[in-house]
Amino acid sequence: MSFSLLKQLALAALATSVTAQFQSNVPATTMCGNDNKVILQGTPWLVANSLYGARDMQGSSCTTYQKVQGSRVFFSANTHIANVESTNNVCKGYANVGLIQNLGTTISSIASVPANYQWTRTNNSPFKGNVCFDFIIAPTKGDGSSSAAQELMLWLEWEGGQLPIGWNNDKPVATVELFDTTWKIYEGVNTGNGMTV
Repeated sequence: MSFSLLKQLALAALATSVTAQFQSNVPATTMCGNDNKVILQGTPWLVANSLYGARDMQGSSCTTYQKVQGSRVFFSANTHIANVESTNNVCKGYANVGLIQNLGTTISSIASVPANYQWTRTNNSPFKGNVCFDFIIAPTKGDGSSSAAQELMLWLEWEGGQLPIGWNNDKPVATVELFDTTWKIYEGVNTGNGMTV
């Protein structure tokens, strides 16, 4: 699999308007290792190359931070991963923009999380994956990885037969209407960290 992914995300910090203008003097950077990241000074974001499933990966995946423009972060991913049948539904990793401010905010105090995204993909072989917003909630401030924490993934696009944790033959635990769209809710446990997703 070979593809390039260009994403523009406007992930506003919870206390910041989505129309806020940011600039960062961080130079364009390419990252190919697990948990490589660049903190975008002057913004509420970081860009990371997360390869937590690298043990099941044959190939490579690199993330390139390109620039900050206003309220958008531009980055790309270049991935060359072999399609191995026994692990083709295991997430190998992902390129991402993450918030680094207001992370201890309680859910009840969040009125909205204004955000948008745009992406394009080019490839010369089949692609399996998704584009999503990913939120971690926990009863203890700072807990982003224990089994007490929970992860909410809002899948915006998916291709190639990618399935969410808790798929169970398309038997959602609930279906909800939100913003004129029907969303199926799946729930399961990430066997890598014990977190409910």
